[in-house]
Amino acid sequence: MNLSTYLIGGSETVFYYTIYGANNPYGINNLLADASGYSKIGFMTHAITGAPPYRYIKVHVINVRDIAHGSDVNYFNSFFEIAVLGDTYDD
Repeated sequence: MNLSTYLIGGSETVFYYTIYGANNPYGINNLLADASGYSKIGFMTHAITGAPPYRYIKVHVINVRDIAHGSDVNYFNSFFEIAVLGDTYDD
């Protein structure tokens, strides 16, 4: 799973988020990736592994922080692109 954050004019914002997966839209609660302690800017990638294969993916943004100035900047709380790539799976 690839994620690109929306950065304004060379901003130094870090996204803190978690990624969940499920096979139905009402029970998306299987934690697949925890980036709540990341300090990476811009493009991130996560390998989504384990069973069962997931039909639904949810990205929960916890906070967005400007690491250059040490302040929260939740007005940048958006992803530019999210791509989930994988093999097809028949039930």
